[in-house]
Amino acid sequence: MSIIQIAVELGYHRSTIYRELDKSSSPGS
Repeated sequence: MSIIQIAVELGYHRSTIYRELDKSSSPGS
């Protein structure tokens, strides 16, 4: 596995985590 692939995977998971946090912190939107 290349460093680029790892960075992409981490960035993807980080963005999904932030999206879930935004959903739970602001359920109205």
